[in-house]
Amino acid sequence: MMVPRLAALVATLLVALTWATASAHAYGIVDFGGDYTDPSGAPLLQAGAHADVTTDITTPFRVDGAGNAVPDGNMKEISVDLPAGVTGNPTALPVCALAQLRASACPPETQAGVVQLTGALFGGSGVPSPLGDPVAVYNVETTPGVPGRFGFNVFNVLTFIDARVRPGDAGISADIHGISRSLPLTGTRLTLWGVPADPSHDAQRYDPTTYMNGVRSNAPRRPLMTNATRCSAGVETTNLRTTSWQAPDTSSSASFTKDQNDTPIAFTGCGDLPFAASIAAAPTTTEAGAPTGLDVDVTVPQDQNPDGLATAHLRNAVVTLPEGMAVSPSAADGLAACAPAQIALASAAAPTCPDASKLGSVTIDTPLLDSPLQGSIYLAAQNDNPFGSLLAIYLVAQGSGVTIKIPGRIAPDATTGRLTASFTDTPQLPFTELSLHFDGGPRAVLSNAATCGAQTTTARFTAWNGKEVTSTSGFTLDRGAGGGACGPLGFAPAFTAGTLDNSAGGFSPLVVRFARGDADQRLGTIAVNLPAGLLGRISGVALCGDAAAAAGTCGAESRVGTATTEAGPGARPFALPGAVSLTGPYKGAPFGLSIVVPAIAGPLNLGTVVVRAAIHVDPHTTALRIVSDPLPTILQGIPLQLRSVQIAIDRPGFTFNPTSCAPSAIGAAIGSVEGASAVAASRFQAADCASLGYAPKLSLALTGAGQTRDGKHPGLVAHLAPRAADANSRRVKVALPLSLALDPDNAQGLCEPSDAAADRCPATSVVGHAKAVSILHEPLSGPVYFVRGERKDPKTGRTIKSLPTLYLPLRGEGVQIDLNASSSVVDDHLVTTFDGIPDAPLTSFDLSIDGGKHGILVVTGGADVCQATQVAGAALVGQNNKASSPTITVGTNCRLGVVGSSHTSRSLRVKLSGLGAGRVVVTGSGLKRTARTLSAATTATVTVPLSAAARRAVARGRNVKVTVRVAFTPKGSKVSKKVTKRLVVHGAK
Repeated sequence: MMVPRLAALVATLLVALTWATASAHAYGIVDFGGDYTDPSGAPLLQAGAHADVTTDITTPFRVDGAGNAVPDGNMKEISVDLPAGVTGNPTALPVCALAQLRASACPPETQAGVVQLTGALFGGSGVPSPLGDPVAVYNVETTPGVPGRFGFNVFNVLTFIDARVRPGDAGISADIHGISRSLPLTGTRLTLWGVPADPSHDAQRYDPTTYMNGVRSNAPRRPLMTNATRCSAGVETTNLRTTSWQAPDTSSSASFTKDQNDTPIAFTGCGDLPFAASIAAAPTTTEAGAPTGLDVDVTVPQDQNPDGLATAHLRNAVVTLPEGMAVSPSAADGLAACAPAQIALASAAAPTCPDASKLGSVTIDTPLLDSPLQGSIYLAAQNDNPFGSLLAIYLVAQGSGVTIKIPGRIAPDATTGRLTASFTDTPQLPFTELSLHFDGGPRAVLSNAATCGAQTTTARFTAWNGKEVTSTSGFTLDRGAGGGACGPLGFAPAFTAGTLDNSAGGFSPLVVRFARGDADQRLGTIAVNLPAGLLGRISGVALCGDAAAAAGTCGAESRVGTATTEAGPGARPFALPGAVSLTGPYKGAPFGLSIVVPAIAGPLNLGTVVVRAAIHVDPHTTALRIVSDPLPTILQGIPLQLRSVQIAIDRPGFTFNPTSCAPSAIGAAIGSVEGASAVAASRFQAADCASLGYAPKLSLALTGAGQTRDGKHPGLVAHLAPRAADANSRRVKVALPLSLALDPDNAQGLCEPSDAAADRCPATSVVGHAKAVSILHEPLSGPVYFVRGERKDPKTGRTIKSLPTLYLPLRGEGVQIDLNASSSVVDDHLVTTFDGIPDAPLTSFDLSIDGGKHGILVVTGGADVCQATQVAGAALVGQNNKASSPTITVGTNCRLGVVGSSHTSRSLRVKLSGLGAGRVVVTGSGLKRTARTLSAATTATVTVPLSAAARRAVARGRNVKVTVRVAFTPKGSKVSKKVTKRLVVHGAK
């Protein structure tokens, strides 16, 4: 059979020298068809069967003047796209070396099929004819980047059919190149045998030793071609593209969906295909709560029986990891993501994803290749992935010229964080094992459940033939090396707090930190109790409104500090910076904090976390209690696994230390999500209190016109003006002049102690008003209540009546501070004592006690307070224990007047009343102008020199009438009080 074939080919090549450049017409495809048949030629469309696959191509020709069929162009390259799922296995038969193919000496067992070439011959028939007998097609050695290669030799012209896995649907494409320009081809009919070693092909099997067909293969019977394992209502399409030597840049295309008997090509019998799949999953560490890698092996046994049906290809895989195994925030440090352009799913090119987006490795063992495909697992860009999802991954495996890219969606449960991975419409290619390895270590992308015990991974696999199987895999978590028994999680959080500089009264950042270990329950709620005196200057900060605070959009004018949270298990949790802003009222507290942390973890943006906290102010001590809302535990299905929370209140000039150096503590109450609670404290003590001064200025004045005489009820005003940078007051005691006493029976009513404790004193018990200007935007002010006095006898426990007390509930900006003053009589002086004053700075404090009809102060002892300077004693003690004991001249509301006089021969002494701090000027006829500045006085005697004329008259024994004009200008006033009085200076005797 070899001799006729060679003769025909020689003749063909001779005429091709004339025809090779003859065509100038457009090159196209006249016909394209094919078959899936058994060795007898009958159609074989059973899914998963091993059919002989034939493609038949006819290209244009024309008839020349001699009646010969002339090619209308010369074939250059041909590409055939088989339907997705139709596969070829080049490992099913031995390989012919390239040198053997060139020498037409390929072993018979390497033959994979035959090709029939059709072209122009002499004879004037006007139609193309076969160019000799069918030519053997061999499984030949490949070159790098080519997974499978078939080739044939026609008159020492080698033509290759390179198989490749195309991107997208992962179907098989065959690229035929090396077609000689000298061959006047008008068609090819290529058949690849389903089972090459089957004896049914012996008649077409070529023996290079005898140059004849008809030889048995010594290779084992293994399937080369396999029908798709997918059945559908539609038909399968085979596509063709071809170019010519005359127009290499222009391709022609065609397709077929029916065989050569006009039967639609649609695979059937999918239900007959076997399908079994199983999963094995195990973490790289079995320590509960630890960051972990994960090894996942998916096994699909493949049926290689040439007389049976192939295993159905895997289509969908849905894998649900154990409850508690979740994405680890610790992985975010240095993590990157792969963009669509970098993965290039529709391209067979290697991905250009950044190394930092690699999560692990992938290996795919397939019977179609001698070596496994290997590659990496990449994190897909958030939302910018085929699923538009928060989490997605790409599996990329390469080898032997094959590149497989499989996208997978990772869906975390919004409530628990449990992960489900879904891979849909995976490539219709057989594999025996797919192994995924997610890297472990402190930056592992996963973390184990926090609790010990059995864990189960569940997988649901669906084949392209519709069959579905479920598989599970288990493992057990423990406490790791030296971790102890697997009991319930404990809760022993760490707590530290303090100011960076503890100098008394000085400004310093306050830093508070909470932390938990992997074996602890999750942080849930936090409450911090600051010691008295550790406060913030509210007046220097604009308060953030409630809407902005809730949205996390407070401006810089409200910013008071920073927040740093660490999330994730293991030794390297991921740090997230944030900001802390001061807000207005929140949950019944006068102030609050808006703690805002943008949850941007590496390439993932989970949004903005806003945690509100209420700042309560103790009404007795002004100590602050800060209570947070529950801390977030999960964002978009990713458990935060908070390890630490650090708040630094570091706005310059905001937080300041107490002025008391008494030992104290910053306390905390910490609750877990699971319901446990813990208390903790961090020692705190201000330092160097002795360096602070203490000399506040206290002034007192009586009020009420006409309330100056015995039995009258004057009012009283007190003004306390601390010095800046001094220690705050702890106790203020004032002893009133002997002329004043307490008249409780004159009050309109008394408040019961129980009502005062409950802040519900009646209006009838109001005896005055108080106002304090402090570190708030607004002053604190409120009524002064007169409270019935009582005390307990320490021996008998009986309640004993005592002098009434004062209760001052000061309110402002949502804050209430309760002050109490006791009354006592010491050495006949009425003494009022404010003790336990909060360690809070004041700009000023004003107290007024009403006088008049229901006044509680009374002038006693027959005195008239306008007739003598009223002096009070005070004993003030600072928070640093320094004392101040000023003597205070009490101002009065007495009328300015001359209440007494005396004289000498040279001067007049006038006693003035109704004075105070200020400047007094005395003038008049017969007097020299005299001025005097008073620091404080109720009455004063001013000596006024007589004029020269008045002195001479007195010396002569004459009486001199003088008009005394007094002008008094109170300190800080521009308006003077004036009085005039006529007096007589008697002459000398």
